[in-house]
Amino acid sequence: MAITYTWEIKSIHTDTDDNVEHIKWRKIGTDDVDNLQGKVIGETSLVGDPTAEGYIPFADLTEEVIGNWLTTATANRTTRLNAFIDGQILENRLTKRDFPWG
Repeated sequence: MAITYTWEIKSIHTDTDDNVEHIKWRKIGTDDVDNLQGKVIGETSLVGDPTAEGYIPFADLTEEVIGNWLTTATANRTTRLNAFIDGQILENRLTKRDFPWG
């Protein structure tokens, strides 16, 4: 079973100069067997520097760019985030049963 992880951007918050400062997101994992999903919700603060090389104005941002930012910003938590998602998928595979004694 392989799991594909994707970002869903819930909201983007900017300062008065349209520099991105805060992103609310959901990271979703989908397995390739049954399409079962797990997810984790979070927030990430960023500091945009309009003088930095490679700066992207707000109007030019894409979902892919934001996803790459989030991947970089959460790199030190990737293992924990993915393990949480994987656990949800595994739990979704289980069947809750009534007690056999009635």
